[in-house]
Formats: sequence, C-alpha cells, structure tokens
Amino acid sequence: MTLVRRANRLASQHGFSMVELIIALGVVAVVLASSLPMVFRSQRAYRLMNDTRAIADQLTLARVRAASEFTQTRLNFNLANGSYQLQLWDKATNSFDITEGGRQYLSGSTNFSIGTVGTPAGSQTTIQESPQIIFNSRGIAVDNTGAATGNYAIYLSDNQSQYSAVSVSAGGKVSIWRWKGSSWQGY
Repeated sequence: MTLVRRANRLASQHGFSMVELIIALGVVAVVLASSLPMVFRSQRAYRLMNDTRAIADQLTLARVRAASEFTQTRLNFNLANGSYQLQLWDKATNSFDITEGGRQYLSGSTNFSIGTVGTPAGSQTTIQESPQIIFNSRGIAVDNTGAATGNYAIYLSDNQSQYSAVSVSAGGKVSIWRWKGSSWQGY
C-alpha cells in the first residue's frame, strides 16, 4: 500500500506548470531590464578610469625616459581625434622627432573634454587642456621655454556626466583625479 501512495505522490510532481515558468521569466526580465542602465554606466566609468590610468602610466614613462636618456620627452595629445603618443627629443634635429610606442587611442566612450567642470585639477591655476606635457632631463615638468611648471593637466569625459583628470606637478609627480560633482578628489 505504501508503494502505491509513493508512486501517486511522485506522479503528481512532474515539474513546473506553464504559468509558473512565465511568471519566473517575467521576474527575470524585469530584474535584467532594471539593471542594464547601471551596467552600462559602470562600463563607461571603467573605460574612463582605464584611459585615465593609461595616460598617467605614459606620463610616468615619459618622466623616467627623460631622466634615463638625459633628454627631454613629451606626451603629445591630439585632442581632436582622442590620441596621444610619447616623443623623445632628437638632439641631431633639435626637435621632438623620435616617437616611441606608437599612437595610443582613447576607448570609444571617452574623449578629451573639460565639459561643465569649472575647477582646475591638481596645481593647475586655470582650467585648460594641455595639448603636450614636457619633461626635462631631470624628470621635471617644464613649459616650452624650459621653466618648471605645475600647470599641466589633461581632462577626460565619458560623454555623460563623469570626468577624470591627470595632472603633473612642477616636480613631475603624476596624479589621477575624479570629479565628484563639486570638487576633484584624488584617486
């Protein structure tokens, strides 16, 4: 007798009904639809900070190369097409001729932009993009005349509302900044 009852109980448990499956799929669809904007925003923020770190790394490399080669280096930015490249001073031609590492490009959702930010990052006195950042043979940030400057910064945006910056102090220290709505915070 107990064998018949057990068989009847197992026969009634064949799985989920069609209504239960539709409800479960509906719940999954609602959760996915509500999380997609957050996923896209996180992806843009990740790309922005990845590009910011890549520029900071290239600036650090430029500083080290200037000191190790005992020459000037610069990171030259093409603000229009979102690219940058490391260049060394060629003593024979008396100009920045030697390009190292090729041209680097920003990711698709990132561009060079100050946007609506009105406050400069780092030690920059007035907010402006720096189309080139130059280091002398001692690894110190200098302007076109060779004078030490802490007025270098490059600003990036994700084309939405997120901003980051890379600044270089007069001593050559490279810093990464993130805009937090009203001020820059070190990253």
